[in-house]
Amino acid sequence: MFEESLGMLLTKERVRRKISLARLANGIVSSQWLDKIEKGYSETDLLTIDVLFQRLGRNPESLECILSDIEYKKLYRRDLIERAIACGKYEEAKSLLDDYCKNLASKDRLSTMYYHRTRAAIADKMNDHSMAVDEIKEAINQTIPRYAGAIDKKRLLSIYEIENLLLYAKLLAEENHNELSKKIANECIEAIERSFKDTEATAIIKAKCTWVLCKSRAKDNLTAYMALVSCLENLRKKSVLVFAIPLLKEVIDRSKVLGIASDTEKYTDFYIVIKDLYKEYDPNRGEDDLFTKLHIREIHLDYEVVKYERKKQGITQESLIEGIYSEPLSLQNFESGRSTPNKKGYVKIMEKLGLPRERYNSMLAVDSFDTLELVEKLGEHCEKHEIDSAKHVVDELEQSMNMDYERNKSFVQTFRKMLIYYNSGSEDESLIRELTHEVFDEIGIRKIKRVLFRSEITKINLLCGLLYRKGEYDKEIDIIDKVISNFKNSATSVLYHNKTYVLLLGSKYEVKALKGVYDNELFNKVVTLGLCCNTSNLLPYLLYIKGINTKNAATKMSCISAAATLGRYNYNNYILDAITADETM
Repeated sequence: MFEESLGMLLTKERVRRKISLARLANGIVSSQWLDKIEKGYSETDLLTIDVLFQRLGRNPESLECILSDIEYKKLYRRDLIERAIACGKYEEAKSLLDDYCKNLASKDRLSTMYYHRTRAAIADKMNDHSMAVDEIKEAINQTIPRYAGAIDKKRLLSIYEIENLLLYAKLLAEENHNELSKKIANECIEAIERSFKDTEATAIIKAKCTWVLCKSRAKDNLTAYMALVSCLENLRKKSVLVFAIPLLKEVIDRSKVLGIASDTEKYTDFYIVIKDLYKEYDPNRGEDDLFTKLHIREIHLDYEVVKYERKKQGITQESLIEGIYSEPLSLQNFESGRSTPNKKGYVKIMEKLGLPRERYNSMLAVDSFDTLELVEKLGEHCEKHEIDSAKHVVDELEQSMNMDYERNKSFVQTFRKMLIYYNSGSEDESLIRELTHEVFDEIGIRKIKRVLFRSEITKINLLCGLLYRKGEYDKEIDIIDKVISNFKNSATSVLYHNKTYVLLLGSKYEVKALKGVYDNELFNKVVTLGLCCNTSNLLPYLLYIKGINTKNAATKMSCISAAATLGRYNYNNYILDAITADETM
């Protein structure tokens, strides 16, 4: 846990992969400009940063970031446009897109690419084939100049660029230009295999590639079937439901032609349950939308963090502005998001608060890709109760982080406490006392007025788990409610805290159910958010809880059956064992 500019993190990833500035910047910015971005000398935007990280095979949406209000609002407007398209409000989407582009301070290749790709997506949805082709070709040419149907193997491609190529390939297949469509889809798959790590985002983009590829292989059922099943397995291993429906539909159709009855039945079960979930809880998500994505970003606003740090340190606005501003109004405007200080003023504020000076004109990551990978690995070991393996991962975490920082020490200590929690219940009372002090006194959830960071949520989840194990449900709900209330105090949309929010709401639903309170509205909210941010491992468990606690026999059977099917899809043996045990009682 640290705060480092995204430019510095970009440099580390680029150098690690031995990629030159010129190769990474190709078609986006000049290598000189990229050098300035990495060093924090020049301003850039989140869209540029996203594309650059994606070209290095990384998914920047997995990072927890601190952004300026200006950058946050641009991101939010892009998501509003995508939501309007998903809801079929195409004229509204066009209007939002035009307003978004008019409000940009300057037009660059990526903003122009975004404009044309979005117009192409709208045209495709409206069945305006000719316009869709023209717009997507224009989008492709913004970052792959003079594209003529072939890609140099040395060229790095981002997910945005691959999606553009896939939409073009799909449109070609619809015109029966199958050979060119197949060639483009295969080149996209090769680019993914060369550059991308094995992540949720990789599983999704590869599934999209394979789906498009199969459009041009109408008669080659066996080859297409094997490719589809392979991609589907990747989605299942990552517990990803996004883009599973079009893949399953293709698999079912091909398995019928090939006469593989057992597979047809299995994949039909998956298809029906997943399709019904989306139909009921997220009906606007397009089944075959090539631009669909997970909402897993965690965003914090810089001015909210600064305001919290000032209050936490007991520094008044009058004291902080000494030597910076002549009156408190300037600081008040910054802390409320109405204005941003100039660089000189910003640096002085940072120095007085003991915060990183690099924040000005920069976007910060609160964690690194290495840390995220280790934490994910740790979670997998803990779920399987592989305590020795989990201990090794915590040791790796400690070695990879700068232990001179108190936040890093606290972060590692939290995971050591987690191992005690998973190992036995003998030290629960001691852990509860320690964590209660940290949560209420150090983090200060009673008086805090901002969305918490992931490291803080990890601590709170651990405390809630201990209280749950002791049956202290009221205390657990009280803590969860205090944390949830802080989402309302932030100017950021809950969309940018989806994963944290849905886990908290899921825990609340579970505890309320144990107390005999079945909150259907809360259940619906958790499932809807869970589908957006890929917490699909939580869904079978929630369906199971709802099933065993409902009095309606039909609903009970439906929920438990859906929970079992999703459990099989996710390879979730825990929920399958629970259902089996329940059936034998």
